Amino acid sequence: MTNIRTHGFDSPAQLREHWAELEDDALEAIRAGEAERQLAKLRREIGLLRSRLAERKTAVLSIERNIPWRSTPWLWAAGAMAAAVVVSTLLHRR
Repeated sequence: MTNIRTHGFDSPAQLREHWAELEDDALEAIRAGEAERQLAKLRREIGLLRSRLAERKTAVLSIERNIPWRSTPWLWAAGAMAAAVVVSTLLHRR
């Protein structure tokens, strides 16, 4: 009489190997699912960081628009000094 539980396998050892392969496949599927969940979580975090960065950029741009550049001579002086440093550095390299 044929043992239905081991039908298709030559020995119980082959059946145990098959079960081990199935367990490995199941573990890989579980790990893949966990990786997908972590990836989805990271994507959400990246989306939140991008939105926060966009908010900060907007805030900086609104601050820059409100600075009276022409009415503050120290800003002109700082800009002129920075330009002088850049130009002198470029000239000394040649």
